Amino acid sequence: MNGPHPSSPPPTARVWAALSARQPLLAPAPDEIGWQWRELAQPWTEDRGGLMPDGGWAGITWTPDALHFHLVLFGADQSNLATRLNERTWELGNVAEVFLQLEGSGDYLEIHLTPENQRLQLRWTSDGLARVRQRTAKLEDYLVPEPNWVLSKTRREHEYWSGVITVPAAAVGPSELKSGQLLRAAICRYHYRGAGEPLLSSTALLPSPSFHQPAHWSVVQLVNANEFPAKPPLSANGASATRPALRPDYTPAQVAAWLQSYAEQTQLARKGGFDVIFLGDSITAGWRTQGLPIWEEFFSPLRAACFGISGDRTQQLLWRIWHGALEGLAPEVAVLLIGTNNLDPGLGTQNLTPKNTGPEIVAGIVAVVESLRQHLPSTRVLLLGLLPRGPADDQKQLEIMVINDRLRSFAGESRDVVFIDAGTCLLQPDGNIAVTHMPDRLHPNASGYRLLAAEIVGPLKSLLETSRRG
Repeated sequence: MNGPHPSSPPPTARVWAALSARQPLLAPAPDEIGWQWRELAQPWTEDRGGLMPDGGWAGITWTPDALHFHLVLFGADQSNLATRLNERTWELGNVAEVFLQLEGSGDYLEIHLTPENQRLQLRWTSDGLARVRQRTAKLEDYLVPEPNWVLSKTRREHEYWSGVITVPAAAVGPSELKSGQLLRAAICRYHYRGAGEPLLSSTALLPSPSFHQPAHWSVVQLVNANEFPAKPPLSANGASATRPALRPDYTPAQVAAWLQSYAEQTQLARKGGFDVIFLGDSITAGWRTQGLPIWEEFFSPLRAACFGISGDRTQQLLWRIWHGALEGLAPEVAVLLIGTNNLDPGLGTQNLTPKNTGPEIVAGIVAVVESLRQHLPSTRVLLLGLLPRGPADDQKQLEIMVINDRLRSFAGESRDVVFIDAGTCLLQPDGNIAVTHMPDRLHPNASGYRLLAAEIVGPLKSLLETSRRG
């Protein structure tokens, strides 16, 4: 096959829409819309300081008679000793592994593909793997017979190898695939590089690779071209302020905690019934802790919900928006405060998440607003300027002033966006932060939240009135 350039998917590619089983993945028809891609960047099961450095790209397309899995896997190649009936695939492999299950079925397919175009194809029953491990059954008992064998082709390059696996509809279950059909799938990689532990990666963003765990795989929804929305590309390294990404500087435990917060907020969103939503980072999340009494006084009567996650940059908020965080919501106003974490380098010493410049942060915040417009077209945005932080003459404080000026100009040109620089209420006359309201010069305390609420509530109520007048 003609493999794409190793550093990125083809320019016409669409991004894999879902990163967990909570939000359906949309698999397009290839002749109509092109490939849909998902980056493989899975935390290793041990705490090794972040996401896998050796990943790749994977995507799914479909035709009525087959599913097509497209793979581009990076990293130094090596001769693979695995054969179709050789379990050393698990020990000495540079192997792509596709797991596939018809929604509602207990059985599932496991398909291995090596750079040499060797294949291993199994159909597991719900207890099959346990039986093989207990030696009450053999691996050969679960091999898929003809004519339901998959087809594949591969291409080896110096820095990557690529492949396509075509799975007949009859191997999945139905005689013909149709738009709207639901399946579960995960594309995984097992990469033994000659020494030490193998590298594992997966399209399922969970704290450990999701081999043989259907509950962790993405739900795949087959769609036609006119049902497939455009999506922004994922950021390969998390540095771009305008592209959705998880934080590559987080440890697996931190990723797990973040995903748990995301899941809880997604469930809250699906309950619906909110007229106002607050979106942001730890400062937004603080309305539910330090600022809770103030929240209950000022914003609960307005039917407001809080969707802040500590540590988020514009990239992570974009990721949430594009992966189901707003599903079930139809608020009249979204209150947005995001971007202060973009001013800092990431955790650790590897510079996996470098700081963003002022113009990049403005672009990232504008990208969030544009994404809100796409997902919530009837919602108005109350855009809060970045809060002051550090001493008055600190470089970050100077950057914040420039960022807020640009956000004010952006809002002034937008019919549905109102900007307020609410954080000025936290400053003393000399321009320094009043530590009685912001003790760490970054996060407000209860009195700081009360001051902010007084600044926000008036413009918020005005936007609600404007919305209700139509």
